[in-house]
Amino acid sequence: MTKYVEVILPLALDRPFTYISHELDTDLVGYRVIVPLGRNKFYTGIVVGVSEEIPTYPVKAIEEVLDNQSIVSRAQIKLWNWIASYYLCGIGEVMRAALPSALLFESETMVNLIDEDFRNRKLTDDQYLLCELLEQQPQKLSFVRKHIEIKGLNKSLNDLIESEILERFEQIDNKGYQKFTPWLILEDTAKAEEILKQTKAPAQRDMVIQFFSEAKGANEIAWLPFAKKYSISTPIRNSLIKKGVYRLDSRVLDRISGKEDEEMVFELSESQQKAVSEINQGFQASKPVLLHGLTGSGKTMLYMSFIDKVLNEGKQVLFLLPEIALTTSLWKRLNKRFSKQVIAYSSSLSTVEKAEFWNKVRENSHEAKVIVGARSALLLPFNNLGLIIVDEEHDPSYKQHDPAPRYQARDLAVYLAHKENCPIILGSATPSLESLYNAGFGENKQSKYHYVYLGERFGESKLPEIQVLDKALLRKKKLMRSWISQPVIDQALKVLSEKKQVLFFQNRRGFSSLLECLDCGHIPGCKNCDVSLTFHRLDQSLRCHYCGYSESVANNCTKCHSPSLDKHGLGTQQVEELVKELFPSYQVGRMDRDTQKGKLGHQKLLEKFENQELQILVGTQMISKGLDFKNIGLVVVVNADQLLHRADYRAHERAFQQLTQVSGRAGRTSETSKVLIQTFDPNHRVFRSLQDRNVSEFIASEFAERRLFIYPPYVRMIKIQFLAKQVSLVIEGASWFAKGVRQINGVVVLGNDAPTIEKIRNQYYQQVLVKAPLNYPMSSLKKQLLRFKKSFDNVPGFSKIQVIFHVDHI
Repeated sequence: MTKYVEVILPLALDRPFTYISHELDTDLVGYRVIVPLGRNKFYTGIVVGVSEEIPTYPVKAIEEVLDNQSIVSRAQIKLWNWIASYYLCGIGEVMRAALPSALLFESETMVNLIDEDFRNRKLTDDQYLLCELLEQQPQKLSFVRKHIEIKGLNKSLNDLIESEILERFEQIDNKGYQKFTPWLILEDTAKAEEILKQTKAPAQRDMVIQFFSEAKGANEIAWLPFAKKYSISTPIRNSLIKKGVYRLDSRVLDRISGKEDEEMVFELSESQQKAVSEINQGFQASKPVLLHGLTGSGKTMLYMSFIDKVLNEGKQVLFLLPEIALTTSLWKRLNKRFSKQVIAYSSSLSTVEKAEFWNKVRENSHEAKVIVGARSALLLPFNNLGLIIVDEEHDPSYKQHDPAPRYQARDLAVYLAHKENCPIILGSATPSLESLYNAGFGENKQSKYHYVYLGERFGESKLPEIQVLDKALLRKKKLMRSWISQPVIDQALKVLSEKKQVLFFQNRRGFSSLLECLDCGHIPGCKNCDVSLTFHRLDQSLRCHYCGYSESVANNCTKCHSPSLDKHGLGTQQVEELVKELFPSYQVGRMDRDTQKGKLGHQKLLEKFENQELQILVGTQMISKGLDFKNIGLVVVVNADQLLHRADYRAHERAFQQLTQVSGRAGRTSETSKVLIQTFDPNHRVFRSLQDRNVSEFIASEFAERRLFIYPPYVRMIKIQFLAKQVSLVIEGASWFAKGVRQINGVVVLGNDAPTIEKIRNQYYQQVLVKAPLNYPMSSLKKQLLRFKKSFDNVPGFSKIQVIFHVDHI
């Protein structure tokens, strides 16, 4: 009897493929298999089901089953299918995002020399060169292309293969992801005691003494750290092994184990206990809980109290954070409470570490009970999930942009909690309007979330005083020192003299936004993108923050050769330089993407600031989230206007959230602290609401504006992007698609239009926005969009256009 199975592959494909399985007695669902695709490529796939129908076409067989048990559960496969369906992408793209690359093997094309007598054959110079390159050993085709420059390489290769001088084949590199380390095992205690009595071999005697001292009663010890600590040479070890005192054993190295720490105990305040009671009411009603807590109100302490309860039930906890930089900081705090049960998942892990992490979570290991991570942690194979926490739920970093699947982690977390039947807490000091709407705000009479407000700071900490500084007025009074005003300088000196620390916030990295020629007006731009290049002072370079292109700064204008070049705009490098000039007696650090060096670059910087080795920290939005420093006496927002003026219907909401968050870094003790915001528009409602702490008024005005102009949360929205290398082609394709979508009844279509930045990485962009009423059948709309996409791909020339869907464009 022939058994047919359905296999998904890690490619941009929207369906599984059918293969023959020779494992007749094994249910292979969730197993990894090696399967052929096309003429000679091989991929790692996941079996997702058994085919009910006998194919009417030739079917290939599975080459190899890689696992002895399922590594992907049926529940996880269902989640993958839901993500692919909801976010309009291929199931293979979801699989590639979910599985660590160390678990996915893909064949590599190899080229091998089979005729060693090639020098006696009549060959061209290029063909001789190819054969000589392959004379020692077979090489990957990618290696050949990289290390040999031959015009018409493919033709030369094909001619040599037809002449049976070379052969081409596929090879899969399956090295596995586990790393092994040697352990030293005490084999014979009596022989070890004899060594201790000897006087001829003092080095061997010392090693035995050191072993007993280090092993502390055990009969085994990890060799490498032991040898490094006591500077023991391999020959000394081998001599004792030959004498039968020890033996070596090879064991899997655990690189993801939890760390032991002193347990941190705390008591909740009265307001926190009340919040716990209200959260439990939400859990009992089986609703997601929206926890709206002031900055410094102790939301993390609340989270810990619920984590404690879940761990006592033997279940897992997923703790989501928007930024990787926050992961290590929070992990340290959680580990002090839940020692050796907390592990942090982020992109800084190597591919093999991610694979180890995956297995620990799948096995519900004691060391993987609390998983802290950014959005990708949602796709881990949870075995017994008991609680999901989404901290800073409003943060835009939860939206995955590239590559697919382009999901919103907060929304996906709510869906996952529903499917796993586990509670979820969405926490923020500045909840998103979408979440507030789901909690019954904005005249929504059908609330989906349970709303809890925590309106008191924990302990004796006081909210900082917020003062808005009018830059126009300060300029008239000549109280501006470049970008920093005299009131800021005076307050900073006062705070620093009191042994407190200062934060300077500027949400743009680099030195200056652009370089301009004063004679001809030329502004150097990126050759790949439709943006100006940002000036970086440290290495005297102009860089594109979209594609990474960089060039050296010229002394003269590259267009008219004038030496009159001027810098415009403000970045963190310039703020750092200015702060160092103004406060030369104090240590200044800078935290942005440019300062991240190595896995722990930002963590080391934060530790320096926490230990008060730095008195001043300059940074982008990375310093505004979740960091708990007790000694900050002043926060300065250098250029607040930059946050307001963006082509985005959420610009004011995002500005209010960001300013509230960065302001919340101050006032974490009983002592008074200040926030100074520099702006040319001090009467703007964002700054007015922030200064007056009138959050309800700001939220109401935002809801009114969204309702008036028909934007989320009052409509559902899908953004469709079109990318191509030819601008005329992408405009034609987007126009064709928009015309088709306008035929759908009940939706509003905006565009096609070019976005703010029309070209990125040599690809021209167009976009179409589709708005649908809240009660519109979205599954029907998505099916129609996919049908349009299928027709679109069949139009001559349009196959060169990439179409991307962003569902729930938030």
